[in-house]
Amino acid sequence: MVRLNPMVRDTASGRDRAQLLLVGAFAIAVLVLSLALVLNGAAQTETLATESTDVHDGRDAVRFEHSVRRGVGGTVESVNRRNNTSYADLKDALKTAVNDWDAVAARGSAGEGVSTSVNYRSMERGYPNRTDDDSGFL
Repeated sequence: MVRLNPMVRDTASGRDRAQLLLVGAFAIAVLVLSLALVLNGAAQTETLATESTDVHDGRDAVRFEHSVRRGVGGTVESVNRRNNTSYADLKDALKTAVNDWDAVAARGSAGEGVSTSVNYRSMERGYPNRTDDDSGFL
């Protein structure tokens, strides 16, 4: 039978256990860090996959339409102010002004890689809301 003496310790097996514990803790740390890296990579990939890669979304189209309405509206006001001639002359001046506005807008948006087009469709004849004397409106 083997008798153990409590005063005598086996120092070699104690060191072996400490080294084994240290290696195990290191292995667990590496495992946790690897898992964190994989999960972070998966989350980053999902973020990139769901992110819109198109620089120009629907909001840009709405902004451009708003700019066209403001720009062509200003063009109509300018044509009306400068041309007190016939309706046909006003119509031709507006067509020319819209075509010029289209050319400027196309050059501006081409730098962003977008093709735009503004076309003259129609014009309704209206009457100016003004008076030529100081009597005012009724």
